[in-house]
Amino acid sequence: MKNIFRVLGILLIPVLVYTGCGPKPIAQESVLDTPDYHVSQGISLLDRGDLDGAMRSFERARDLDLDYADAYSGMALVEAMRGNFAQARRLADEGVSKGRNRNPFTFVVRGRVKTLEAGDNWLERADRDFEKAIELDPDFSGAYYYWALAKKAAYDFRGAETLLQRTLAFNDEWSQVADEEYQVIQMINRAAPGSRVGMRIALIEQIDRADLAVLFMEELRLADVMSRVRETEYETGFQAPTDHNVLPGAPAPEAGPPQDVSGHWASSWIEQVIDLGIMEVSPDNMWYPDELVSRAEYALFLQNILIHVLNDESLATRYIGETSRFRDMRSNTATYNAAALCVDRSIMDASIDGTFGPMNPVSGAEALLIIRQLQNVLRMEF
Repeated sequence: MKNIFRVLGILLIPVLVYTGCGPKPIAQESVLDTPDYHVSQGISLLDRGDLDGAMRSFERARDLDLDYADAYSGMALVEAMRGNFAQARRLADEGVSKGRNRNPFTFVVRGRVKTLEAGDNWLERADRDFEKAIELDPDFSGAYYYWALAKKAAYDFRGAETLLQRTLAFNDEWSQVADEEYQVIQMINRAAPGSRVGMRIALIEQIDRADLAVLFMEELRLADVMSRVRETEYETGFQAPTDHNVLPGAPAPEAGPPQDVSGHWASSWIEQVIDLGIMEVSPDNMWYPDELVSRAEYALFLQNILIHVLNDESLATRYIGETSRFRDMRSNTATYNAAALCVDRSIMDASIDGTFGPMNPVSGAEALLIIRQLQNVLRMEF
């Protein structure tokens, strides 16, 4: 009998050793040292762009509870934002699994991972995750918000608007960010971008000169607009005769293309706006395509278009020296004249506080809407 127990003991030793060597959760060190607290902290850090700090928080949550689904989902988000999509997919699936397919947060995160990765049929696959999250918790307003962002990323702006409206109806902690997105989406829908590139630029928070050149050519169809220039008025008054004995001066040498345009992704559009005389080359033969566009600069470009199309050079100085209508601009500058012209023609808007914000950047959605307003003005003029 003793021999039997000895044999059983020998057989059980490997099992005990194997089970004893598996990962174990770490001990909690404080009342605040909990998985849900660390996940909450990780989300806050993620929103601030601190990916490393967020990952440490999510890993701490996992180490405290090896089956805590939200921790794996949080790590999935970090990996997706780092561009490590294979790892992100694995962690997102693990989060759903740890949540036993009943945790709406894990489905929202998996939908967000698919949104960030894109790929084939990504929206259809992300839709299923967001739908599942809302099926599990119809009152999870964050699910509607992130689903709206997925629709926006896929250029389904109407779908995004509807989902943001549903988010706002909850009037909870998601309302502020949802309202900000809702304003952008409404602006895009009013502008109705007509080209694929216009839709992409509509999502940019701050456009640069290259982006604006593309919008002028694709959305405003600047070449067509310029072809409608009114006929030049001929001067019929007296002019002194030209002395044909005087040889004309040698023509000024033509400058080559801007040094920083060749090889740029938007070079073909940039060259067209330069040829049309709307966005000039700097004296140093540079065009600075990646420089952000300010509202004052945008107004100057719009003024150039109006002067060319309406054949009215007086527009360049019409408002110079008047009593300034904007609290943040002097009236003796070219940028003030352009801003006043655009506001006077209802192409651009001043703020309710009486400022124009000349140095403020221009978003893609705002740039598109301004182009639509310019088109409306030109239709009235013609």
